[in-house]
Amino acid sequence: MVCLTQKAAPGDTIGHILEDMGSRLRALSSGANRAEPSAEQVIEWAETSGFVGRHERQIREWNRSPAEVLDGIGRRMWVGLRDLDDETVEKVTRPAIKALEALPESDLLRRGVGEILTLERI
Repeated sequence: MVCLTQKAAPGDTIGHILEDMGSRLRALSSGANRAEPSAEQVIEWAETSGFVGRHERQIREWNRSPAEVLDGIGRRMWVGLRDLDDETVEKVTRPAIKALEALPESDLLRRGVGEILTLERI
């Protein structure tokens, strides 16, 4: 089983803020932070190695406050932020921090769409 990167579902305000941050991260940093492969790409690669793949989408829901997300940004929870210098982290995260600070302080419903691939050897 392979789970590709989760994407924000429509209406997931925090998720869309974080996706924008991820886009800035990929634009400013090395290829180590490039976009994840698509489900179709992974299935193609698996087939060349003798697997058959099945692709499903799964929606997941949870609550998260903007303060919790801000804490994660501050602690460089995202792997792509860990090895960057402070100036680059500031460029990548500042718009997200401002957007998160403008949100209500209460927990917000997060909804993510996960791309799940099940691979079986034939």
